[in-house]
Amino acid sequence: EFRRVLFRSPLEVVVWQNEEGGLYGSHAATGVVTAQELAGTSSSGKTIREGIAFLGGDPARLDQARKPNGSVHGYFELHIEQGGTLEFEKTDIGIVEGIVAINRWDVTVEGFANHAGTTAMGSRHDALLSAARFVELVNRVVTATPGRQVATVGRLQPFPGAVNVIPGRVECSLEMRDLDASKLKRRSEEHTSELQSRFG
Repeated sequence: EFRRVLFRSPLEVVVWQNEEGGLYGSHAATGVVTAQELAGTSSSGKTIREGIAFLGGDPARLDQARKPNGSVHGYFELHIEQGGTLEFEKTDIGIVEGIVAINRWDVTVEGFANHAGTTAMGSRHDALLSAARFVELVNRVVTATPGRQVATVGRLQPFPGAVNVIPGRVECSLEMRDLDASKLKRRSEEHTSELQSRFG
């Protein structure tokens, strides 16, 4: 059902570009995008300035996108849920409670690289096997504490990365998130301490 509604101020709908990667859209609208930002290189290998032109924009006219001070009387931001909570609960819309705090670590697991065909199983120091146990342990430790905290090992790279060599080193990531930054800090310290004591 559609109804005519009269607003005291104009209503604008905006889709910001690259808000998670660099805030270029909102920076242009607020007049704070800098020449240094535009000269930065994106993952495509193009500068931001070149990327804007590639997508059909005119980086020389960015000042025309600036909203004058005082011209915006209110701001309401909608997000598409990246998880599946609303669908699972059969709810149409939710309200964001906050922005989660994030802690990230680079983790290195050391073993000993050796020939895969001649090294007996009992004589191996396989860094990838230890890293796999680390990933499983991260999940076990984080889910053992009630709460909404999450932890992820999203990147895992064995070295030397050959099919016939037992991995001697593994580099991986560890990321923890929680809505409460102080709780995340406390839990991060507790969890990393526990992981170190259990993992050795």
